[in-house]
Parts: sequence; structure tokens; C-alpha cells
Amino acid sequence: MHIKAWLAVAWREPLVQFGILGSILYLAAQATGVGSLQIPVARLEDSRAKMSRLLERSDSPEAIRRESDLRVVGDELLYREALRLGLDRGDPVIRQHLAQKLLGLAEEAALAGREPTLVEEQALFAQLRGDWTLPSRITFCHVFSSRGWTKNAAASIAVRPGEASCDGRGGEAFPLGALVGPYSEAELAGHFGADFARAVFDAPPDRWAGPLASRFGAHLVRVTVVTPEMPPDFVERRVTLRQAWAQRERAQARAELLRRLAERDRPEASPGASPELRRDVARALAQLVR
Repeated sequence: MHIKAWLAVAWREPLVQFGILGSILYLAAQATGVGSLQIPVARLEDSRAKMSRLLERSDSPEAIRRESDLRVVGDELLYREALRLGLDRGDPVIRQHLAQKLLGLAEEAALAGREPTLVEEQALFAQLRGDWTLPSRITFCHVFSSRGWTKNAAASIAVRPGEASCDGRGGEAFPLGALVGPYSEAELAGHFGADFARAVFDAPPDRWAGPLASRFGAHLVRVTVVTPEMPPDFVERRVTLRQAWAQRERAQARAELLRRLAERDRPEASPGASPELRRDVARALAQLVR
């Protein structure tokens, strides 16, 4: 009776249950030959090569190989056990990693063995031409007054010799100095305001214009240097163009994969979701399949 009572108590212990269950599974696997874990040769060799590059000066080749094999076998055992226990399910990090890996495979498949044709390069160059064009820039002298200019004062500035008139004399000190630029119209608008920038770019070069109002006050302006717009050169942009083409192909491959999966699986919010949430999921689905 004492033995039966002891066995009953022991069976209620989780460690005992786990040990007995493990022994049964091990014996069953030995009897049937099922459960043998085969590690690909390529994975073993790849791990050895990587570890040799990292530790070539700190250990012997034989020790490096043993350490590499130990890690590969141990990692594989832990990975398979984690899968058996379902640790991969419901983990947001693993879900995101697998999603990104699938997208990466789709991108690689889209670019495998492909190079852009000359026609594709020229078409993409035409699309990106505006983004790569350097805008026109100007440099100008100005004489500044926070209070505004009278006609007589403006006229007296306008008749001064050209070189002497770039020193800002006759006006107030200005934080950016008397000589401003070179600036594009957008850059100039960021400093002085859009109306002022437009007026300066419309002013004739080497002649006084104004007074022109900015967010600071009034300016008498003389444009001294005009750098014309510089369109991009197709040959000089060839490498950047191919990179842009590859990026576009990857984006299209991702969108196409998501579209096909969305059309096939038609995901929706679970029945317990609110009408608003179900509507939002339906809207996301519609955006993927369009």
C-alpha cells in the first residue's frame, strides 16, 4: 500500500509526468525510426565558413568547426522544439519577420535575371526628369529698410554705381547681409516670403527694382547673377536610374503579391468586431485589390 500511495503522489508531480511522457516518446521514436532530424549539409558548411571568418585568429580550425557544429545542431533542436510547442503562433515579431521575408522573396523573384531595357530607362528618366532638374538660382544685392522707402530715397540708391551699391549703404543692416544667394525661388520664399521671391525672379538683371516687400520690410533689389535651370543628363544619371528602376520593380512586386493574396483570401474582421472596425478592414482590403 505504501508503494501505491507513493506512486499516486509522484504521478501528480509535473516533472514526473514530463519525464515519463518524454521517455515514452523517445522509445517510440527509437522503435519506429521516426523523428530523426536531418540538418542540411549547406547549413553546416555555411555556419563553419562564417565562424571561421570571425574566429580565424583566435582558435584552431578544428575547434572552430566543433563550435560551429554544436551551435547549428543546438539551434536546430531548439527551433524544432519551439515549433512543436507552438511558440511561433501569436508572436508579433515572428509574424512580422515572416511577412517581410515573403515580401523579400517576391522582390527577388521580380528582379531575378532582369535588367531594365533602354526603353524602360528612358521612360523612367522622363518621369524623374523634373525631380532631378536643378532649379534656376539667383544672387542679388539689396538695400533694406524696415520702414519702407520714399521715392526720392529709392531713386538715390538706383543711380549709385553698380559695384558700390552691393554694400548695403543707404539702408539698414540686414541679418543675411547685403549680398544674398544663390537661392532658388523656393529657397528664397522660405526666407523672405513667396511674393518677394516671385518678384525678385521676375526682376531684370543688373537693374534696381523695387521697393519689394518681404516679411522683414522693404527692399531695393538688383539681381547680379542668374544661374539657369540645369536639366539632368541621361548618361550621368544611368546608375541612379537603374537603382530607381529596381526600387520601382520591388514596390510593384510587393503590391502585386498583396493584391493576389487579398483577392484569394478576402480577409475580414472577426464576427465580434464593431461595425466601424469591420468597415475599416473592408476599406483596407479594397485598397489592396484595386
